[in-house]
Amino acid sequence: MIHQCGPHIFNTDRRDVWKYVKRFAQFRPFVNRVKAHTNRGIFSLPINLHTINQFFGKSFNPTEAREFVASLGEKSIGEPVSFEEQALKFLGRELYETFFYGYAKKQWGCEPSELPASLLKRLPIRFSYDDSYYNTRFQGIPAQGYSEMVRRILEHERISIRLNARYERSDGHKFDHVFHTGPLDAFLEFKPTIAPRNKRVRPCSQPALPNEYGT
Repeated sequence: MIHQCGPHIFNTDRRDVWKYVKRFAQFRPFVNRVKAHTNRGIFSLPINLHTINQFFGKSFNPTEAREFVASLGEKSIGEPVSFEEQALKFLGRELYETFFYGYAKKQWGCEPSELPASLLKRLPIRFSYDDSYYNTRFQGIPAQGYSEMVRRILEHERISIRLNARYERSDGHKFDHVFHTGPLDAFLEFKPTIAPRNKRVRPCSQPALPNEYGT
């Protein structure tokens, strides 16, 4: 199976969710391991103990690595207000510019200094040799694809499908649950906001990481 827009990995920590989706699809085991190609070499992401030791030419244990990374942060930054300040305070300039600057700029389409500090919390750093991209217990890819899995889920007497029907947000009260799969900017009524790349909501003027379905 070739994913034309990058691999989509279903992942969750919830056993009940995992048990539910496996009713409709056979999942192939898949542990997502990401490598970053940089001008300093090829490294594992998320940043982990091996990344730190390889990048700086060290042989730290977890405690030493934690203390070392803490020493790299820019002490002049008080309470970070942007993604860039959060990264510089948390990781220091070398790790930030190598692993996060280009990624954030490509992902969001603007300078990291324009993004909120809270976004960096989504990009973990580990002081172990765990190089799996996700922390979740259950990961996999449907053997027959997501379309077949969703088709089977929709084959339920209490689920109805309406095609070519216009949806207005004001109609939400008519339903118990609404899953919007259309353009994000249309759902937000074209109001200015920040959205991921390929979701053109607001013009804003490194390695691409995989897409994923997670809970």
